[in-house]
Amino acid sequence: MPMSAIKENATAGPLADFPGPGCVAMADPADQFYAIAHLALVLKTYYEQLPRPDAFVAGNMELYYNRQGAPVSKLAPDLMVVFGAAGRPRSSFRIWKQGKAPDFVLEVVSRSTWRRDRGRKKEIYASIGVREYWLFDPTGAYFKPRLEGYRLEHGAYVALQPNEGGGEIALWSEVLGLWLRAKAATVEVLCDYLPPLTEPLAERLEGKKVLEVKVQFRREAETGRDATAQARHEAETKHDATAQARHEAETNRDATAQTRRESETNRDATAQARRESETNRDATAQARRESETNRDATAQARRESETNRDATAQTRRES
Repeated sequence: MPMSAIKENATAGPLADFPGPGCVAMADPADQFYAIAHLALVLKTYYEQLPRPDAFVAGNMELYYNRQGAPVSKLAPDLMVVFGAAGRPRSSFRIWKQGKAPDFVLEVVSRSTWRRDRGRKKEIYASIGVREYWLFDPTGAYFKPRLEGYRLEHGAYVALQPNEGGGEIALWSEVLGLWLRAKAATVEVLCDYLPPLTEPLAERLEGKKVLEVKVQFRREAETGRDATAQARHEAETKHDATAQARHEAETNRDATAQTRRESETNRDATAQARRESETNRDATAQARRESETNRDATAQARRESETNRDATAQTRRES
């Protein structure tokens, strides 16, 4: 589908001032329906032009992620993209039938949903294996910046690093192969290549400017990939440092426990030695008492022997 078809299929008002090659603006994002509808249209057209027939783009479709129990667990993401699932018509998406979770999910937050979108929903999407999870705040009342993206790494979401400039926030999606940018009151999808230009649009652009835009998009994509690689490296370094700190803490805890056990063993040995010393002292005192008793008994026996001898001598004299 040429770029003219994208413009013709969208409502004329919001896209009347076409933003330029490779870049499509969504309708007023305060209207969630049109924001999602136009973004879905842009992505669907983009993957048709690649072409990539295994790309499935859907909005507000029931996503069933757990068939155990009743009722079956489900969500309805504002927008999801699945690769490896042919774009045939569906009324719902069941993970156990498709064999995989969506690769990309975007939720448009509102006053009643933003806490759940950033909290419980985020946990669920991570648990079922959604590779990228994005949040967009059309009004800017809840998120600053208004566009957030997360990539699943080691079972948890890591925030994507934005490329900021001129008040714009742009994030690179590895899953989609696209830049997504929140700009003023719109969201732009910046294509990594330029589809064929329609004649009226080509007349508004000089060939040199088109080339400069292509080069700029390529540079931004490379910058985004470099920033993503740097963020991943920093996350892995932080993860390794945390694991090292945990290992050292466990080693210190084990050493402390060993020292405590040795201290308790020494204390027990000291107490045992004290008890043995007291036992020996008691035995020595007992032996001394027994010795004194024996000495007294010997002296008593000697006195009795002398008394008997004197009595015998007296008897002899008298006879």
